This record gives sequence, C-alpha cells and structure tokens, in this order.
Amino acid sequence: MDSLILMGESLCGVDREVSLHLTVPDAPTKVREWAASRPEVELSTEKLPELSGWNIKPSLLLQELNAGWEEALWLDSDMMCRSRFRKWCSGIPRSALLLAEEWTDALPLAIAEGWGLKSKRPISVVNNCFVRVTQEHRPMMERWLTMLHDPRIARRRRCRTTSDRSIFCTMDGR
Repeated sequence: MDSLILMGESLCGVDREVSLHLTVPDAPTKVREWAASRPEVELSTEKLPELSGWNIKPSLLLQELNAGWEEALWLDSDMMCRSRFRKWCSGIPRSALLLAEEWTDALPLAIAEGWGLKSKRPISVVNNCFVRVTQEHRPMMERWLTMLHDPRIARRRRCRTTSDRSIFCTMDGR
C-alpha cells in the first residue's frame, strides 16, 4: 500500500485541484489515515461485486462517468506524477482514448480469439496502467465490462495450469 500512498502524494503534490477517488477494499489503517489527511482524496472501502484485479478498471471508470465527471483517469499505484495531467491532456481531443504505451517488445496476439471472434490482425497487448476516458467513451467502457463478464473469459480466468490458460490469465498475473 506504500506505492498507492506514494502515487497519491505525487499526484496531489502537482495538482492541488485534483479529485482523487480510490477504491481499496479492506484498506489498512495507514491508507485510511493518509486519505483522511488529504481533502482531495475520497476513499471507498466498498468491494465491488462485479470483478477484481485489473478487471475492475471499466467498472471504476464507468462509476466516475456515471457520477457526472466529464473525464476519468485510471492510474496504477506504481506510477509517479511529475506534472498535471490536465495540462498535457488539454490539447488532446476528448474523443481520443488515452492509454499508456507498452514499453516491452510484446509479441502481437490474436486477442479476439478469446471471445471466439476472428482477429483481423494480431495486436500487441496494451499496457493500461494509465487510461483516460471521457463521456464519449462510455459505450466502449460498457462493452469492455460486458466482454469481461463473458463466460468464455471468466472460465479462462479460473484456469490453474499454464497450459490451460489464455493470454487473459497470464495478463492477470495468475
């Protein structure tokens, strides 16, 4: 949880107008106390019933859009902020989906095949440790969430052996 506090401190330190919403089920006392000391931080300890791990992203992004925010950002807890996101996001069209670029030379994969769909072309896995969505991306977020609930993917997430797993299991750190 130290990395979460460090990320939050770095973000709050460069942007005094930020509204940082954190969802940390069973948050330790240290995180609760830190969040209470920062007026710009809103901590939820509610465990969402839908999904967990990296699969929680579309749920939380949609939750912020549903609350009326024009845009929502996802930051992984191991990120550090050196400048205001709004400063460099302001020149990018609101219709543009912003994602972090994968820095490794990941081999392209036929991701669509996990849903029984035909891939038009293999793509590299997107590192979504940073995601910016706007209200214009709501349909895509809803579709992402729907696809994560697909029984074919849910079944693969429960795989126990490497040979039984798809890329969806290995990306989940299992």
